[in-house]
Amino acid sequence: MGRLQNEPHFHSKNKMKNNLLLKNPIQALIATEMGQILELPGFEMMGRSGDLYRKPFAEELSPFPENALENFLPNRVPMLWSSEKGPQPIEKSARETYFPTAAILPVGYLRTLLPAAAPSKRNFLPQWAYTAIGISNGERVCACIKIESSDRWENHYFNTPELQLKIEKRLSQNPQNRVLKQLALCASEYHCNTAQNIFYGRWEGALPASPVCNAQCVGCISLQPEELPPSSHERINFAPTVEEILNVALPHLEESPDPILSFGQGCEGEPLMAAATLEKAILAIRAKTLQGTLNLNTNASYPLGFLKLCKAGLETVRISMNSAIKETYESYYQPKGYGFEQVIETAKIARDHPLAVSINLLTFPGVTDREEEAEALLKFIKDTQIAAIQWRNLAIDPDQYLQALPPRKGQILGIPPLLNLIKSEHPQVHHLSFSRPKEFFRGRAMM
Repeated sequence: MGRLQNEPHFHSKNKMKNNLLLKNPIQALIATEMGQILELPGFEMMGRSGDLYRKPFAEELSPFPENALENFLPNRVPMLWSSEKGPQPIEKSARETYFPTAAILPVGYLRTLLPAAAPSKRNFLPQWAYTAIGISNGERVCACIKIESSDRWENHYFNTPELQLKIEKRLSQNPQNRVLKQLALCASEYHCNTAQNIFYGRWEGALPASPVCNAQCVGCISLQPEELPPSSHERINFAPTVEEILNVALPHLEESPDPILSFGQGCEGEPLMAAATLEKAILAIRAKTLQGTLNLNTNASYPLGFLKLCKAGLETVRISMNSAIKETYESYYQPKGYGFEQVIETAKIARDHPLAVSINLLTFPGVTDREEEAEALLKFIKDTQIAAIQWRNLAIDPDQYLQALPPRKGQILGIPPLLNLIKSEHPQVHHLSFSRPKEFFRGRAMM
């Protein structure tokens, strides 16, 4: 079992501020076998930060976000705080079996604490970013902070009644295009916003390009071993042609407001594995139109292929990473034929060309905010001169992730102090939740 703390604390050093204690206790919520979520009198909310279980601090909590989903963790034992006994596992009452409660956050919010569930080495949970919740004065509170807002990602813009008609119309115009068929699946069944934007004709649109990957991420969202929970997406099983890519890309760039075309999606492998095709596609796109932004979401594993895309006309890149420490990174990504050294090399190529470089930081309380992780991330930012961090809650069973990683060496700083440290040391870095067009990074547009 992870470590239990009777009095929560964080390590504080350099410019980090001590955490703010709560004036009033946050009461615990538990779930019953029937799925009812109830307040449990006599117990306070606890959260989990990696291998530590503790009460939350004020700066780690927010009112329950609109559009967040409330649920519970099956086959898990909740850990709650008793004013008499301290941290306690609460599995059953005389009549009920209890489970930990959790929230699934909307885009724009960053999780600060995991639900306080006792560790489990089996029966891993489906791939969601489980977040601790509690109740104060009758109102739900959530262990999260808001990174930013964007009206263009609000729920009312997506899954509208006319979506299916738009999908059918677009497919009828290009009935043989396999990319469009995949995007229709992603838009209608997986409710992918960027796939839907292709059919709505606006903003950031998805363009999957690669059926293969050179990493085997723990908890991959598009390909999972049979003994684990199923992946949340079905990976494409074909390699798109340049013509198929152009039939999707050109209308989106030429006809959409504020268009971004993003290669590298959840329904595919690693787009740099299709670098030869993408190089030809980007050259063909830019021969036809200079409108919009060409973006790549990538694991940055293939510097030579990436360099060719830069020369062809790629404009922005978002590099996915969970850590700036080689051992932690490779424990999660399980790379095949590359290492973290290639990620750094690719980021420096992007810096030197120059592209607008963001990192897609897969954030996990108790790992991302480890002292050694913070120091490595600050050095990575300095060396690569990235423009932005897109903060992403890592959607994975907490125990599955922690069991795959090396143990921590230093203290856990906390997510808010980590943010404050980065802002202090690198004030030029943007902190985002959403992709931006190239103009944003050139200081000419906000979106």
